[in-house]
Amino acid sequence: MEIKDGEIVSDDDTKGAKSDYLNTQLETVYENLVPGKIYIVDESDNPMNGTEVKLNTKFSIIFEGLKGYTVQNGKAHPKFSMFVNGDGGIIVNEMDLFANNPDGFSEADASVLRGTVTVGEPMKPEQQYVCTMNIADKNNPDGYIMATWIFQVVE
Repeated sequence: MEIKDGEIVSDDDTKGAKSDYLNTQLETVYENLVPGKIYIVDESDNPMNGTEVKLNTKFSIIFEGLKGYTVQNGKAHPKFSMFVNGDGGIIVNEMDLFANNPDGFSEADASVLRGTVTVGEPMKPEQQYVCTMNIADKNNPDGYIMATWIFQVVE
């Protein structure tokens, strides 16, 4: 294992953990599906700082430079899941945002994925929520990325 710039990486670069402790506190683990860069933007695509999100806005977690898909017939088949939980229970429960796309994507298109969350009802100000986004390779059950972000809703 090697430690470099907020990331722990296996010697063969196929497993690791990334953390943005100094900025958003976004945490990511991966194996056999490797992210180049992961970051959070607001609804205007400006990089976010901190863990606060205003009510009635949106944020996105962007995964760039994804590689390691098991390609079949020139296509990658990612599974993208998104979950948001709070004290009141599950708010977002999307098991596979690409379930209606059995044809897959070109490797170039699958190399950048974006999950967007709308921060609104039933979310409440001064409450904390956990957002988890998972990317898996439908052609390789050993390939995954899991990003977790704990955020606070503010008015």
